[in-house]
Amino acid sequence: MKERPSPRSISGYSVCVKSCRLLLMMLALFTMLMQPLSAQGNNQITGTVSDASGAPMPGVNVVLKGTTTGTITGTDGSYSLRVANSQAVLQFSFIGYLGQEVRVGNQGTINVILAEDTQALEEVVVIGYGTVKKSDLTGSVASVNTEELMKRRPISLEQGMQGMAAGVQVIRNSGQPGGESTIRIRGTATINNSAEPLYVIDGIMVGSSASFLNPNDVESIEILKDASATAIYGSRGANGVIMITTKKGSKGRISLNFDASFGLQTPGKKIEVANAAQFAAAANQVSANDNTSYNPVWANPSSLHSIDWQDEMSRNSLMQQYNLSASGGSENTQAMMSVGYTNNEGIIRASNYNRITARANITHNIKDFIRTGLNISYMHSESEGGGNLFTYAALVPTMDTLSDGNVLHVPVQYANGTYGHYPREGNGFNNKGADNPVAQADLADAVNMSDRTLVN
Repeated sequence: MKERPSPRSISGYSVCVKSCRLLLMMLALFTMLMQPLSAQGNNQITGTVSDASGAPMPGVNVVLKGTTTGTITGTDGSYSLRVANSQAVLQFSFIGYLGQEVRVGNQGTINVILAEDTQALEEVVVIGYGTVKKSDLTGSVASVNTEELMKRRPISLEQGMQGMAAGVQVIRNSGQPGGESTIRIRGTATINNSAEPLYVIDGIMVGSSASFLNPNDVESIEILKDASATAIYGSRGANGVIMITTKKGSKGRISLNFDASFGLQTPGKKIEVANAAQFAAAANQVSANDNTSYNPVWANPSSLHSIDWQDEMSRNSLMQQYNLSASGGSENTQAMMSVGYTNNEGIIRASNYNRITARANITHNIKDFIRTGLNISYMHSESEGGGNLFTYAALVPTMDTLSDGNVLHVPVQYANGTYGHYPREGNGFNNKGADNPVAQADLADAVNMSDRTLVN
């Protein structure tokens, strides 16, 4: 028979368990309290931070490298910080000044002098009178980041500039491939009966458009927005000046660059329109209200076949661009040559835009004080189709045609290549396809061609 423990032994066992638990809790609490202290360490570092003139710098960040432990300097430039060991590194940073890193070692006091970061102030900005340092510029000038611009793969330079500079508004005039854009700098002006800015490419005033320029050839873009910056151009620069510098050759071995890009464009949202039955019923109701005879084609609206002209007029289109350039030169002669090809099929049937560009920039130093150069650019473009045909297609009744008084299902295009057409009062209800939007797009042979050469 198992002997039961006495009440005294049970009580002693309970006291022992409680004591152990209390001891463990105290040990854990002590560990938690001591952990931050061990992380901070016991080495107290003090010092001051000042600028090159010796003036104290308040608000300087002093951080223990690799950690989030840190402090900032007071109004007198002083700081105090605990570090873990002599291998710790302190980082000092302040906006507009070059940062510093100092290893603690066996130092107890670390005084730091921060130097101004003059790199940003040394950047050069191109203006009407030449170039100036950013620190000396007083006029309103906006710089366009050409690297970010080219990430958009724009067809034209104006499209790529959209949303890239404050105070510069870019508006697409149409959705037609290769369509030009309207640019407004600081609103609309009325000088010379025009609100278009002046474009200056490599020092040459080229007018109010730069659509002939291949965006891939652009090195930098500066937009002059106020009178002081545009004064050299007189009234022609009253609406702002867009200064463009193209890429040039550099000293060294010849380098070749080739890039290609492809994109797929798809129609977005269609305009909601009535189907054939709904349109015919509404037209018949109008005839009844006017007490006139209705079109016999629409006698039985429910039997009509609907044609979605918006679907017939739109398509998925391909956009592709190819650019090849070569640059290089010797000590006295540098050259850059490039060719580019752009093809943009429109999402509207039979619309298309093609462009070929070529450019050569050559510079030669005859003497130390004589430098010659030659800039030649050429552009050939062809655009066709589009226009307002999609809007017209949305207004065309979505139904069949009339032939000899019978309602027939007439396709958009017959097998022999002729086109059907929709019924409309006044067109004689013939079957010549004169009112078929697809026929208008396919049969149109108008092509807008442009050639432009710029020599400097």
